[in-house]
Amino acid sequence: MTPEEHALRWQQLHGVEPSTLVRRWLRLVLWVSRPLHVPPWTVTVAAVLVTLVAVAVPLPVAAALVLLAGLLDGVDGCVAVLQDRASDLGRRLDHAADRIGEVVFGVLLWRAGAPWWLASLAVVLMLAVEVLRHSAYVTVAERPVRVLFTASALLVWPLLWTSALLGLSAVAVWQVVRRERIVT
Repeated sequence: MTPEEHALRWQQLHGVEPSTLVRRWLRLVLWVSRPLHVPPWTVTVAAVLVTLVAVAVPLPVAAALVLLAGLLDGVDGCVAVLQDRASDLGRRLDHAADRIGEVVFGVLLWRAGAPWWLASLAVVLMLAVEVLRHSAYVTVAERPVRVLFTASALLVWPLLWTSALLGLSAVAVWQVVRRERIVT
């Protein structure tokens, strides 16, 4: 699969044309995915394990693990497509893994210094975006954005980054409820 084919597949799944930034992300995911000869579910499980380990390590290491888990979250789907093993069960497993990750993100945000109620509210809104979304739909607070904001909060200014994550997630919930599409 070429990067262009991968971007086209992403566009078909998400209903919008990928931006330059999204195309770069997709190239990285494809580059990491190509040499992997493992079942996609193993990548999904690895992402969950990496996320869980992040709770028990120093915050700078946790930030790196959150970024790695975010990358693995993209890689599992790409591996499934490359191996022609995409399935409904795999999508459900990926969805469950993402939700576990977001709860862990809340714990990490609190551990980094965000007030517990702010971290909890951010988790509720992150989960709400996904629960309310009924189809492939792109919002301003997609998983890679949530990963980047969480990792940033673990490194500097946890209150600022958690508040920004909360705000973007609230806008994303609004987008989903109103069915407002954005340009990526």
